[in-house]
Amino acid sequence: MLEADSMDQVIGKSALDTINEPYKKAYKKIIKNGFHGKSSVIEYEITGYKGSHRWFDTHAVPLKDAEGKIVSLLCVTRNMTKNKKAQEEINNTAEQLRQLTAHLQSIREEERKRIGREIHDELGQQLTAIKMDVVWIDKKIPEENVPVKTKLKNIIQLLNGSNQSVRRILSELRPLLLDDYSLLDAITQLAKQFTDKTGIPVHLLDEAGEINVTEQVANCIFRACQESFTNITRYAQANNVILRVNTTENSILVSIADDGIGFDIAAIQFGKSFGILGMKERVISLGGIFDIMSTAGKGTKIALSLPLKNKTVL
Repeated sequence: MLEADSMDQVIGKSALDTINEPYKKAYKKIIKNGFHGKSSVIEYEITGYKGSHRWFDTHAVPLKDAEGKIVSLLCVTRNMTKNKKAQEEINNTAEQLRQLTAHLQSIREEERKRIGREIHDELGQQLTAIKMDVVWIDKKIPEENVPVKTKLKNIIQLLNGSNQSVRRILSELRPLLLDDYSLLDAITQLAKQFTDKTGIPVHLLDEAGEINVTEQVANCIFRACQESFTNITRYAQANNVILRVNTTENSILVSIADDGIGFDIAAIQFGKSFGILGMKERVISLGGIFDIMSTAGKGTKIALSLPLKNKTVL
């Protein structure tokens, strides 16, 4: 790295002298490649004579004489400093938005839990108490009082339906299965519910065994499976689903693949597929990797990798 106090100290210097140390080897390589007939490009940082840091890219092209012999190199250099700073600002903004998304997602999950607890503890208990009272009244009414008995039976059926609705709403608000089961058992139960509802078999390939993950990672995987099953139900026209769970030393790997009609992945970039985008952002916010693959007529596969020990979302 060149440090200088005046312009005189850099005039006449080789371009290589001004390039910061980490990029010198690559710069020498493109020069060497140029004299072997290969055009190449390098992006690098330099430190100016007043200590300023700037970014450039150089495109080296071999020049040949009439006989085809390489006699020199034409090097075109552009100042990329503004572009680099703009890209850094974009990256910083994207990271801030991702952190905000993770924070809002965490708040949303906590709010769902709070509402779920209130529904379960208050509404659920009240409906159960009402049903018990109605059943008690029903037993006290003589069988020959047909109109009243019929009304009471209708009320009991409505209360049963209301209790089922409460359980369904609770399962949508928060993954109740995770409260009662391990992660693997919870997604197994989720897959069973999907099959019972749609008739589409889910083939679970468990290669992980016992899994210990944080609550955030467990919620993320559960919600990803939930969203995937919802999308398959609505759009895939699939006959089979394969749910694979595996672990490495530091990560848990989950994939959901169907044999349905597939779709154009590019449409996700410009459409309103917020479910898939939400899955992706949730995974990335926990330091994971999200991938989706789909081909028309050959189904869709969603794969995610999450660290077993994830960073804490503030």
